[in-house]
Amino acid sequence: MRNTFIVAALTLYCALPSGCTSERAEAPSPPTAPAPENAAPKPTAAATVVPAELTGFGNCRANRCTVHFAQASRGDGETLVVQRCEPREPKCEPRTGQLTAAAKEQASALAARLAAEPLKTTYGCPGCVDGPAYTFVVHRPDGRATEHSVDPLDPQGLPASLNDALAFARAAVTAVDECTANALMQPAPSCEAIMMKTKGLRMGVP
Repeated sequence: MRNTFIVAALTLYCALPSGCTSERAEAPSPPTAPAPENAAPKPTAAATVVPAELTGFGNCRANRCTVHFAQASRGDGETLVVQRCEPREPKCEPRTGQLTAAAKEQASALAARLAAEPLKTTYGCPGCVDGPAYTFVVHRPDGRATEHSVDPLDPQGLPASLNDALAFARAAVTAVDECTANALMQPAPSCEAIMMKTKGLRMGVP
């Protein structure tokens, strides 16, 4: 009798609109925790850098120097050539040096900073009254190259990146000028012999 009552009750329940099901109701999914405010951004693809075609890191003739800064390069991006004879002496023997591995990394980092900052074409009065001048060629990631001239005797008002580039270039030039290795530059073995032939011809390059 009791079993008959239970069967009747179940039959009546399944006839209701809600019906009865053989599957259990799924439990609601737990809420997703929000990302922390200081979460690191998802990595994105690195921007493409067009390597610059270089035939040397820099060249100084008398008291004028041209220096190249590139994030990536092909060819010779290490050699610095310094010639201290006057322009009317074309056969002046050059002194050379090579950037160190650490210096190449610093130069690449400086190139990135220079390319990211708006720079004027000229700062101060480079080359005025036969004074010294540095010209920096900035090779930009898209392959363009821009030139920016600086008076090394008047660095006031230079953007921070250009001021650091000037300090870097002057230290490299000094190493070859004096045939003394430093953290940035390793002069060639022939440097001292050539320096003796042109002793005193620094031509005012600081």
